[in-house]
Amino acid sequence: MNLAVDLDGTLLVCETRQSACLHAIARSYALDLNVEKVWTLKRQGRSTRAALLTLGCSEDLSNVLTERWRREIE
Repeated sequence: MNLAVDLDGTLLVCETRQSACLHAIARSYALDLNVEKVWTLKRQGRSTRAALLTLGCSEDLSNVLTERWRREIE
């Protein structure tokens, strides 16, 4: 028997850590990123990469930021 439990957003609030992580990564690239807008887009169903693209990041930069963010968060 396998059991999967999704606590993210239900029992655990992850916005603070995820946004702080993305903000720090963006700063390391001298990028002034509105992480609140990223979070709103993610809550609407976009991936981190798609949110960054929507906010005007280039494809290359979106890929780099997303990969660094994923490594830090996971």
